[in-house]
Amino acid sequence: MTVRDQIQVLRSDVCQCGAAKKVKQAFCRECYFDLSEETRRELYNRVPRFGESYEAALEELT
Repeated sequence: MTVRDQIQVLRSDVCQCGAAKKVKQAFCRECYFDLSEETRRELYNRVPRFGESYEAALEELT
């Protein structure tokens, strides 16, 4: 995941599931709370480490 992709995720107001989400957040509330506590903590990493955390979270959700 490129830095540009990471910034795009954080600027978007649509979650990967298609639901609305807040800008600067990775996921909507429902997806966020479907993640383990450890994964949620990891999402607070800054770019570029955020990309690794986001990809791991996507895997956890599928």
